[in-house]
Amino acid sequence: MFFINYRAMALAASLLMMAPVLAEQSSTPPTPQKIECGKIKSSDKALIEPPVWNGWGNGYEQARFQAESIGKLSANNLGKLKLLWAYGFANSNKVDAQPTVIGNRIFSSGGSNAIHAIDLSTGCKIWSTSVSGRVRTTIVASEIEGKLYLFLGDQSGTAYALEAESGKRVWSKRLDSHPYAQITGSPVVFNSVVYFPTSSGLEEGASADSSYLCCTFRGSLSALKATDGSVIWKTYTIQEPATKNNMGRMGPSGAGIWSSPTIDPAAGKIYVATGNNFSLPATGTSDAIIAMSLENGSILWTKQITPKDATNNSCYESNRTNCPIAGAPDHDFASSVMLVTADQNRKILIAGQKSGVVTALDPEKNGDILWQKKIGNGSPLGGIQYGMASDGKKIFAAISFIQTIRSSSSTNGAQQGVDGWYVLGSRGGGLHALDILSGDIKWSTPHPGCKQVPGCSQAQSAAVTATDGFVLSGGLDGVLRAYSSDDGKIIWEVDTKIMVKGNNGVTARGGSLDGPGPVIVPKMILVNSGYQMFGGIPGNALFAFRLSE
Repeated sequence: MFFINYRAMALAASLLMMAPVLAEQSSTPPTPQKIECGKIKSSDKALIEPPVWNGWGNGYEQARFQAESIGKLSANNLGKLKLLWAYGFANSNKVDAQPTVIGNRIFSSGGSNAIHAIDLSTGCKIWSTSVSGRVRTTIVASEIEGKLYLFLGDQSGTAYALEAESGKRVWSKRLDSHPYAQITGSPVVFNSVVYFPTSSGLEEGASADSSYLCCTFRGSLSALKATDGSVIWKTYTIQEPATKNNMGRMGPSGAGIWSSPTIDPAAGKIYVATGNNFSLPATGTSDAIIAMSLENGSILWTKQITPKDATNNSCYESNRTNCPIAGAPDHDFASSVMLVTADQNRKILIAGQKSGVVTALDPEKNGDILWQKKIGNGSPLGGIQYGMASDGKKIFAAISFIQTIRSSSSTNGAQQGVDGWYVLGSRGGGLHALDILSGDIKWSTPHPGCKQVPGCSQAQSAAVTATDGFVLSGGLDGVLRAYSSDDGKIIWEVDTKIMVKGNNGVTARGGSLDGPGPVIVPKMILVNSGYQMFGGIPGNALFAFRLSE
């Protein structure tokens, strides 16, 4: 997984040069309703209702699907969506934690170390609390011994359980002793056990320093008791710890788990997708899909898709002391595997890769490949980045292919982002629908074009979300679009690059849509807006669009 050292990026939210940008179908800027927040209390009955979007993929299968019977949205009523409220996250310019919705409560982090409980109907803050590190995981909620707990991880590699009603910390546990361990993938909960993945973009960043002895981190999956955080089992993606190799560097390393695990309760299996190796020797578990036992974490099978993909940030520097393999593609898996059921209860695993290839595997035959389809260009920031969606008949995959240059020389029309990167706005983009059983492309819709604004890109890196009849895909241009599931026609869009007063009193500024995808809840769409990285447009907003009466 390509990672840039944050110290090399100017934290330039103050340079955000944007007036409110209007959605093409609207003649006036969307304005949220005026709502009085003083009467909202945390002790009401908002949490007794069932979850409406819980965790990253809204289910163990990570299909990122919401049935129309729950969401109440269709291709026919999208035009009635209006901005209900906005919420501004203070001290944030990259809102990369997707919200979870339980009853009438939203739980999320705004790209800092603060956790927020927000009233769904009004956008009013109920409570906030802080953890040790920045949070980008989606929170998952589960009832444990009669109480609703929230589970999340942070960039220090620490896992947490909080009480949903108050935000009070129940327990916390650092999952790995490695100083650069992180939790980027959202946890999942099953039978009072919470499963946390670990990754380490930080060590990839550290590798750019030639004096750093690269590399020693190993990805892992940990099963913890939900009640107290005690470890039931922990399985590394690389079995042996790093030692000095014949080049005087450390290895093997890497194969982090960047995304949320996928569970098949009936089969007793949990599936993860892994990243690249950071150093040599290359292992058979990088850029791979791994099946583990839910009970004890034993590895049942591994299917590697791209072998010998050993790379790190040193490979992009003039001094490549720590670069293991020159020209390695960095085509790891940054998104969760989907478990779909089709053709008379036949189970299929679907994996999207930064190579631009979608792979279907047979989970009952040790991951045998059923089909593969290349739908876009691959690169360290290309291909399928954060996640696909499925309605049970088709796979919906958006293409990223962010291409940046650091210097202002020979920009070839690139747009300068606020962090100093130049984004080649004409590259990438497009949404594709594939047949689940064959991989045949049913339709492909290119990005409609990039407006000339700072940091604009056609790339569609954010996770995709589906419901019956349409698919939602956001872009680095800040526009959220709905596509017909049948033919890929764009049937609705809204530009989120607006600036309004948040109902929590913090100004909400929209920007690029990247990382997490939109969330569909009854008669509403929630979307994070703002992603300052690699030239993307910064922002700090959570927007709620609701069907007008």
